Amino acid sequence: MKYTGRIIGVLFVLANSLMWIQHQGIFHQGRKLGPFEIIFSSFYIVLGWWLGKIYDRFTLQKKELQKSNERLEYLSKVDGLTGIANRRSFDHYLQQKWDIAVQSNSPISLILFDIDYFKEYNDTYGHLRGDDCLKEVAATVDATVGRFQNIVARFGGEEFAVILPYTNLSDAYYIAEEIRLVVETLKIPHIKSKLNGVVTISAGVVSITPDTSKSHADFINCADHALYQSKQNGRNQICIYNFDETFYKYS
Repeated sequence: MKYTGRIIGVLFVLANSLMWIQHQGIFHQGRKLGPFEIIFSSFYIVLGWWLGKIYDRFTLQKKELQKSNERLEYLSKVDGLTGIANRRSFDHYLQQKWDIAVQSNSPISLILFDIDYFKEYNDTYGHLRGDDCLKEVAATVDATVGRFQNIVARFGGEEFAVILPYTNLSDAYYIAEEIRLVVETLKIPHIKSKLNGVVTISAGVVSITPDTSKSHADFINCADHALYQSKQNGRNQICIYNFDETFYKYS
């Protein structure tokens, strides 16, 4: 309540003033309250209201500061355009899940994908339409695979990343293919695309059961190499990268 502190303050000091009056024996003596007692009680009522007002203001400012800090914390983790996790959040989450995978000897997978011919899309339709395209793709992919402990993040520009803890290579490929199909099904027009005249994506997938001899930086590089290979092979496809540097192409 807005006036909680003021009400409590008034009641508290009023009760104390009445206790003082009773202590003086005024009620026992059958005397009426005189000007002094009335002024004394009024003073305490005003004092209680004033102290309560200070308390209410302090409480309100504390709540506003907490909300502001929570908002800043949220904004520091979320991409301002798409509303999904940003690169900072991606790095933090990958490090966290990588360490857990090392300790539990469990698999972890990563998908990197970007929008095919996105520069041409911006040049054709303008940057505002380009932003809309990024937002639609991000929201759709997040709704499709952003469940359990998976997160979808904007990796940079038109590039996105999906972290898949406790996920092996075959399941990660299945999810990547699901992403590819769901983006193509959006049928976002792209007349400069050489791939069916709609927006498509290329993806790279990597999976590992990590140990202390490997780093998550190498893990990201492997996914990036696989993404590059997808583009080299014609786009609108998925490539898997193994740590023996052997590519497996799936289109």
